[in-house]
Amino acid sequence: KAQLGAARITQDDAAKNLDAAEKRRDAGLATIADVLQGKTQRSQAKLIAQTIEGSLGRVRGALATAMGLPANVSFEVGDLPTEIPAIDFGNAVDDVIEKALGRRPDLAAAREAWLASQADVTAKRGEWLPKLDLAGGLNRSYYSPQPYTDKSDTWSVGLVLRIPVFNGLRNKYEIAEAKENEGRAAAQARAVEQAVINQVWASWYDLKTAAQRIETSKDLLESATASEEVALGRYQEGVGLLLDLLNAQSALAAARAQEIAARADWMLAAARLTYSTGGLTGPEALPR
Repeated sequence: KAQLGAARITQDDAAKNLDAAEKRRDAGLATIADVLQGKTQRSQAKLIAQTIEGSLGRVRGALATAMGLPANVSFEVGDLPTEIPAIDFGNAVDDVIEKALGRRPDLAAAREAWLASQADVTAKRGEWLPKLDLAGGLNRSYYSPQPYTDKSDTWSVGLVLRIPVFNGLRNKYEIAEAKENEGRAAAQARAVEQAVINQVWASWYDLKTAAQRIETSKDLLESATASEEVALGRYQEGVGLLLDLLNAQSALAAARAQEIAARADWMLAAARLTYSTGGLTGPEALPR
C-alpha cells in the first residue's frame, strides 16, 4: 500500500511535468519532443501504479488464505508506519539467543523427546535385571450349611524372585534399538538448537542492517526531493532541460521506493526476530 501511494505521487509529478512541457511548447520555448517525453513518463508512472495495485490485490488474497479465510473476503490492512516502533530487543545478540533457547516451543519439544528416549534406554536395561516381587492375598470362605463355623480366613504372603536367563537375545537388540533412537533424538535436538541460534543470529543482524538502511534512505529521499524541486523550478523558468528534470524525478521515485522498502524490511526483520526468540507463540502473543 505504501508503494502504491508513492507510485501515485510519482504519477502526479509526471502529470505536472507534462503540463509544464506543454506550456513551454505553447510559449515557443520547447519542442514537441519535450511533450512526447512527458507523455511517455506519465504513461510509465501510470503503468507502475497499476501493476502495484494489481499485486496488492493478489497479496491481500494470499493473506486471507493464510488466515484461513476465503481469498475474496473483504478486510482492510493497516498502513505502513512512518516511524519504526520502539521495541527493545536488548543490546547483545548472545542475550537474545539465550532467551530464545529457553522460550522456543519447538526446541523444548525436541529436548523432551530426547529425555523420553533416554528414559526408554533405562527402561529397556531394567527389563534384563532380576526382579523381586512381593505378593500377598486374603481369602475368606463361607460355609453353608455350617458344620463348625460360618466362615474361615486364609492369608498368604510370598516373595517372588524373577531372574531372566535367556530370551533369544531379544532384550539385547531392544537396548541397542533404544540407544539408536536416543542418539537420533539427541541429534535432532542439537539440530533444532543450532537452527534456533542461526535464526536469531540472522534476524538480529537483519534488524540492525534494516535500521541503518532506514536512516540512509531518509537522507537519500531528502536529497532527491531537493534535487527534483530545483530541476522542476529550473525547467518551469525556462533555464533547465526536460531530461534533467526527468532524471531527477526518476531518482526521487527510486528514493521513495527504497525508503518504503527499508521501513518494511525493518518490520519484517523485527517480526522474524520476535518469532525466533519465541515471542510470537503462546497465549501472551494473542491480540487482546
